[in-house]
Amino acid sequence: METLQHKDYWQKSVPVLIIGFAIWGFTSFFFESLIMNSPPSLFIFLIVVYFAVWFGVIALTFSNHNVPAMCLFYLSSFITGLITTPIFNIILAQFGTVGAARLFTAVSMVSIASLTGAFFFGAWVKKRVTEDVELHWGKALLIGGLLLLIIEPTIAIIYGGDLILFWTSFIVLIWMYAAGIYYGMALDEEIERNNWMYFVLSYFLTLINIIIRLLYIISALTKNN
Repeated sequence: METLQHKDYWQKSVPVLIIGFAIWGFTSFFFESLIMNSPPSLFIFLIVVYFAVWFGVIALTFSNHNVPAMCLFYLSSFITGLITTPIFNIILAQFGTVGAARLFTAVSMVSIASLTGAFFFGAWVKKRVTEDVELHWGKALLIGGLLLLIIEPTIAIIYGGDLILFWTSFIVLIWMYAAGIYYGMALDEEIERNNWMYFVLSYFLTLINIIIRLLYIISALTKNN
């Protein structure tokens, strides 16, 4: 029974996650020139919509409304792609289209492998060490923080603060992997509730943060080479 429940959970959540990631990556690359050449008022509007739509996804996910949350998640992935275009503008200008695509692919593969490891480690810790720890209260708080951390580098790129962003990105990466472990610890609870959008939401936001931070760090380290 448990095996069938887990299989059903992953069959529903993983395809949604892959589609959302593809929407985000495509939008970030191919809408880059459109967003960068738009007036600042459009970007401010996008930030407002970004938070409104994502909090809708969070509310639907935590109330276990998977299908409506999934539909809104696809829209959120598109808007997130628009928000993160300044970071892709940097790597496209620095590495060219082919180089940027290769860098994005490599960073994404490393990020997916390492974050998946963090989730598995968290699930292992929950089963072996902290069976009775209550984790539900902290999940929404962490997800809210992840939303803010996606916005922060974009604002820093547009308005300055590159040096601070470079060093804080290392701290954020540590936080992201800690969050991955935390979410992994809470995963069994959500599988029992059949809340498959929980995995999509937590994994996607953590992964995007890791990717954009690694891209920025690599760009900063190779800028003068």
